[in-house]
Amino acid sequence: MFFETKNLCFSYYKSPLYLKDVNFSIAKNSKTMVLASKDSGKTTILKVLSGFEDSRFGNIYLNGKELKEISDKDKNFSLVLADLILFERKTIKQNLDYQLQMAEIEGVNDESLSALLNEFDIDSDLKVKVKKLSLLNKRKLQIVRAILKKPQILFLDDQFEGLNNDEIQNMFQIYQKLLKMKDLTFVFTIGDETYKKLRNQLSQENFSKVVYLNLSKTYEFKTLVDFEKAYLSLDSLKFLENVNLVTRYIEKEDKTYTLLNGEIIQFVFDIKFNKALDALNLGFAEIEEVEVVLLCDEKLDEIDEKKFNELLKSNKCIIFSKLTENRII
Repeated sequence: MFFETKNLCFSYYKSPLYLKDVNFSIAKNSKTMVLASKDSGKTTILKVLSGFEDSRFGNIYLNGKELKEISDKDKNFSLVLADLILFERKTIKQNLDYQLQMAEIEGVNDESLSALLNEFDIDSDLKVKVKKLSLLNKRKLQIVRAILKKPQILFLDDQFEGLNNDEIQNMFQIYQKLLKMKDLTFVFTIGDETYKKLRNQLSQENFSKVVYLNLSKTYEFKTLVDFEKAYLSLDSLKFLENVNLVTRYIEKEDKTYTLLNGEIIQFVFDIKFNKALDALNLGFAEIEEVEVVLLCDEKLDEIDEKKFNELLKSNKCIIFSKLTENRII
């Protein structure tokens, strides 16, 4: 296999595991999307996979060889983070020239650089200083700079952060260009909110693999359809539209748990759910903010306690902890 991880784990200093038992493989010239909710480790997983962060356990292999044993030049990876890493006071050309020098690439003239900028829809002269560019064009410039070295693998951190809806659509056109490049192995991360906005367009793309990152673990799927089918009743509900999702609180009194619905109605859970609820860290006030998801036409404000527990038993009512992002019931 071209690129492969085995039992990969990572944690920041004196912190819990941020990535746990990551096992997946990537074929050469394949296109992989890593889908994750906020603060689930989108940036971290790319830093670890690319070797930018090396304090890890487990193994990463490139063409069967341990990544730690391969020089940066021989790896020839490009990692583009969401945070801007550009020389703001330098011109576009100076930023691109720096990459050419670092990668020891020769024979690239101003005309070819201008053509590349035009291909990636950056309508600026090479002499323009980077600080004058919009956030969208700065992000595009980072991508252009990364592909100048013709990397074996392009690791692209979520480039949609901080963009408005029109800019997100514009940036997605750049992703489409990258997805069509035949000689590029492309791995990129995307957040759940952006996924919702681009869901229809993404469904038209032929990904080699979809990786879902949640609670330090990764799950592999061949297509977005497979992903949504597998997680229709689990955490992927956070990615889906047209579900009835409301924020409520769970309160504990002795060993009885109550869902506080609005200011008046209270639903007491059947005893079978108490074990799951006992695992909650309810805090000083012994109350936990949760998200209640209904996979039916019912509305939480209009159902009684009996109906509420029936929906729980039939898996049509699902509850997530907003503190841990984990499914409770």
